[in-house]
Amino acid sequence: MVSFIARRILVSVLILIAASFIMYNLAAIAGNPPAGPPTEQLAEP
Repeated sequence: MVSFIARRILVSVLILIAASFIMYNLAAIAGNPPAGPPTEQLAEP
């Protein structure tokens, strides 16, 4: 029973690491979300 629980925890940790890696890469590929209007262009010289 202990080995079953240990295997389940190990698999859960591996899935968590893999999911985090995939989501990090998807967010990095997507880039920054579009920001609001640039503040530099709103100010007149």
